[in-house]
Amino acid sequence: MKSLIKISLFSCILICGICSIQPTYAASPIESITVSDISITPRKDKIIWKYRFINGTLYKRKYNVTQEKWLGSWVKV
Repeated sequence: MKSLIKISLFSCILICGICSIQPTYAASPIESITVSDISITPRKDKIIWKYRFINGTLYKRKYNVTQEKWLGSWVKV
């Protein structure tokens, strides 16, 4: 009985030892991304109203802040 326990214990130690010797395969490393590689672009233009007095009359005009362009013409408020 004692010899059976010794053989079982020895077999477990031997199997665990062999399993730990086998190489482990890790996944390939992921390429690192630096901040300079990422370009962030807005998906929607930011459009605001600009106001101006012309000859004492208030006018407004749309301005595209993203593209820095005027949209349309001056309209009396």
